[in-house]
Amino acid sequence: MRPPRMGKRMGFDHMSALLSRLNVAGRAGKATIKIPRSLEIQQTINVLLKEGFIRGVTPFGAGMYDHLYYKVHLKFDDKGRPVIKTARRISKPGRLIEVEIKTLPPCMNGLGIFLLKTRKHGVLSDKDARKLQADGELLGLVF
Repeated sequence: MRPPRMGKRMGFDHMSALLSRLNVAGRAGKATIKIPRSLEIQQTINVLLKEGFIRGVTPFGAGMYDHLYYKVHLKFDDKGRPVIKTARRISKPGRLIEVEIKTLPPCMNGLGIFLLKTRKHGVLSDKDARKLQADGELLGLVF
């Protein structure tokens, strides 16, 4: 019999899982990835879709647990290389990084995007956050 757990139990970081799966699947040449569903993931996928980094997304599940996962369809260029070269998490659960949008430089000279999580608007790209003048947590970068 196992002894009882002491202390807090760690949760699952869906954002890190999404970004690392995008990296690995792109390098491996896979067309789709499967990721557990959450509001933060849904907003992030919508930003990536709007910015043209992914081809599409379909929710799926089985039986009474319909739509528990998202199937994200990756995008590749004409030569078969993934559009997403790097997807990296910046702010982590143990180290949150808040930024003011005025001080944030363009990501990779405008070739990529920063993902920001704001209190009012949810997950935004840095381009949308500049338009809305919204400061927030710097989740990661994609280019």
